[in-house]
Amino acid sequence: EVKDVDEQCRCGDDMCDSANAGSDHAINEPCGQSEDAPAATQQQPVCPLSETIHQCATRDLCDALQSPTYIYQTPISIPYLPASCDDHEYTTLTYIVTFNLALACLLSGISAETQEVCDKRLRTARKLYELTFQMQLDPDILLLTAVLNNLAFVHRHLGNDFEANECEKQLLSAVLYLVDQGVINKSTQSVDGFLSNVMHLIVSDTCTASAA
Repeated sequence: EVKDVDEQCRCGDDMCDSANAGSDHAINEPCGQSEDAPAATQQQPVCPLSETIHQCATRDLCDALQSPTYIYQTPISIPYLPASCDDHEYTTLTYIVTFNLALACLLSGISAETQEVCDKRLRTARKLYELTFQMQLDPDILLLTAVLNNLAFVHRHLGNDFEANECEKQLLSAVLYLVDQGVINKSTQSVDGFLSNVMHLIVSDTCTASAA
């Protein structure tokens, strides 16, 4: 999703919310700095799409929709797109667009008025998330956790329990790896949400070990 950002951000401890509710999150731009400020990014020869993905995955938005299952709801915003991008960057841009489309279908589906419409949109979201998962050239594990988390939710809702369990196992491994490596702080909202979705796996493993 490529758009101009004319809002300034207001920072909290672990959160950075847009000034206007419902607006997309601007990334690769320091909070409180307007678009008119001198842009060091103009000196960069290529568009930082990979860095954009990484920064998106480290930021949290308050859930606009209440759900017993945590859903990662942060779209990837691109503050600018230079005229000259190589093939790898265009592929990354395609990845970003696909991720955002999957997220849009997911959020639209769970807010649908009928079950039929909900399932139809979630099936579309599932295909887009699977495509997003497959097309990563240089996987960013931070954002991969978001894909796995939301894909597990979609599979679970559609009754694909086996696929949902597989996604959750991969999600647990990814989150534990990131926390162990110190890549993300385990106190952030996203990590708390991810862990809450796979806590049953941790409890199950603990009970199995105790029984043995």
